[in-house]
Amino acid sequence: MKMLTYMDRVLRIRPHMDVETIQALHWMLGRESAAIYLKTIATMVPVQIRPTKAELDRAIDDSWDFAQTCRNTIKNIPKEKKNSAAAVAREFLGDCLQELAYEGMSTIESTILELRKLFNLDDTETELCLFLFIMSVYSQDVGSFFESHLQCNEYVGRKWLAAAMGCLEADLVRAIGGKLLQLGILERGHNGTLILEPVVGRLLQDLGPDHFRTEFLRQVKPDAIPLEEHLVDQRTTRYILNQLSYKPQTSTHVLIYGPPGTGKTSYAYGIAKKLGLNTYLLQHGGKENHVSRRAAVTACVNIASESEESLVIADDCDSVLNTKDSWSTSGETSDKRWLHEILEKPGVRMVWTVNSIAQLEESVARRFCFSLQFKPFSKKQRVQVWRNVVRTHKMRRFLKNSEIEDLAMRFDASAGVIEQVVRKVKEAKSHSELDFKASVVLAMESHVRLRDGGHGPIPVSSSHKNFSLDGLNVIGTAPHDLLEELTNFCDFSRESNSFGPLSMSLLFFGPPGTGKSAFARFIAAHLDKETVLKRASDLFSKWVGETEHNIRDAYEEAHSKEAVLIFDEADSLIFNRDMAYHSWELSLTNEFLQWMESFQGIQIFTTNRFRNLDAAGLRRFNHKVEFGYLKPEGNLIFYERLISPLLGRTPDREIIRTLKALSSLTPGDFKLVRDRFVFKKKKDISHKAILDALKEEMKLKALHAGTKNIGFGT
Repeated sequence: MKMLTYMDRVLRIRPHMDVETIQALHWMLGRESAAIYLKTIATMVPVQIRPTKAELDRAIDDSWDFAQTCRNTIKNIPKEKKNSAAAVAREFLGDCLQELAYEGMSTIESTILELRKLFNLDDTETELCLFLFIMSVYSQDVGSFFESHLQCNEYVGRKWLAAAMGCLEADLVRAIGGKLLQLGILERGHNGTLILEPVVGRLLQDLGPDHFRTEFLRQVKPDAIPLEEHLVDQRTTRYILNQLSYKPQTSTHVLIYGPPGTGKTSYAYGIAKKLGLNTYLLQHGGKENHVSRRAAVTACVNIASESEESLVIADDCDSVLNTKDSWSTSGETSDKRWLHEILEKPGVRMVWTVNSIAQLEESVARRFCFSLQFKPFSKKQRVQVWRNVVRTHKMRRFLKNSEIEDLAMRFDASAGVIEQVVRKVKEAKSHSELDFKASVVLAMESHVRLRDGGHGPIPVSSSHKNFSLDGLNVIGTAPHDLLEELTNFCDFSRESNSFGPLSMSLLFFGPPGTGKSAFARFIAAHLDKETVLKRASDLFSKWVGETEHNIRDAYEEAHSKEAVLIFDEADSLIFNRDMAYHSWELSLTNEFLQWMESFQGIQIFTTNRFRNLDAAGLRRFNHKVEFGYLKPEGNLIFYERLISPLLGRTPDREIIRTLKALSSLTPGDFKLVRDRFVFKKKKDISHKAILDALKEEMKLKALHAGTKNIGFGT
């Protein structure tokens, strides 16, 4: 029907019956009406040159023959009646329209109406979408008349496009340059050609109005853990609930940001559940480009603004808000005007979640009425979450305090994941005899493996449990005194004080294997804190500025987790600037020096190359702790701790005398030798073999250092 209407409107201002027009008319009228039309215009021709009935009948079946016969016939119509052929064509089109008229709406009409509602389109914009859709469907038939002959979808054919749509040309120009292009519903091809975005065209053709809406938004019934189980200050939660509890005269947008897995989405769903509003989830994840994402956002906002009881959750919207990877990096433009309009649309209530705000523009940020940061949980917070969840599900009797501590240490997971695991294990346990703890561990390992791309959870080191200060050769600083000072530092930092933020920076230096990193981890365990361990390989990047970002991320991670921050290979990070060959070496050291001063917490740097450190960096360490090779007593302590259990017997006096005479050994040497023999049978292990292995380690060190072995003969 729309094709008939378009042709009727065009013929009204363009009564030119050329071959292309007549071919299109043949397709629209159908064989029977086309035959009557041809005979009708033939009666306008003088009898002596009028085509015969046989000639007219032969021309009916083929559109080309029909057009040629009509054209030749029209040429013979007297000049004063030339436009009568177009007038008669319009009469036939009118008759066809009356025959096809029906009550109600077709599926495509309903879908177009849904498109109009979703994107708040006016009459001209809606009509343009429908026209381009029909042209795409019938492009090989009558569509070629409008596209190829009249060139309606190109700049030169704007006049005929406006005529076909029944609108003013000025309104058409406004519609073409407005929101349709901005939202990606309309695209421009070569020479300004107008094209309906293929995905939109597919949706109009394949989906009904109900399914069309779900391409951009989906109504959900939030099923979330109670808000109280999130580690968010209750005053903050009450404020957010109050802001979103009523339909505003302006707009209300709340931004929740933080790393993946920190519970942002779960908290947003909890807010929606508490409010009891109709909740719509923005469907933007599968959108190929930013204009498609704009369309999804716009649809959601328009639906929300219409209802008194609607809330939109825009989850994982870094690409929409342009907060992490700029569209310009992928060849797309970053135009914030549309987003400003969305954020200012009256009556809208939305909760947005993003993983990063690193590139969030100020003009966008100031349009959020409230923002809430979700930080990675510290171990203490995860312990609290586990306790809350198992208590809520009445499963506390199945987990001891020590087991909860172990789960919190092993699995870095959000409150939502922990709640889901406990709930599902509880459900399964009600139908079978499951080991609750073993099932929880199995489910958590499965989650971590899925989250980390198929990699299983990294086993939590328990070396601190077997670690002992006894035997270490810590020079100039008593380890027990250092532990007491760090404990006092943590207690003092938790209390309000007039000294401002405090930092404790430690440098552990000495030969490899002397226990520097192990002592650093032991300190964290002693203080009941997690460790954030970074090596040079974790920080260095080939991209300009990325190394500095990695350094910042390391400090921010440690701060959010209240963890002990450990940097191995410190000589690669804060090396002597007087020896720098490249500008990036200077900027790297400068970046570290700035963060060292501003960090609030405990940071420990370890190095084997003390002389390579920057002088300004050394000045920033509260303690510079040297680790030396083991003393004779240390040799015996680590031998008895690591080696004797392999043999099942203690060394005799001669072994002890020889052992104490060995020099340049470290705890790492004893561990290495232990690992070499641990899988052997006891009958195949002897004190002599162990001593020979330790002497070999000494010999290799001496060769590497270019010195002679001392303490035993070779």
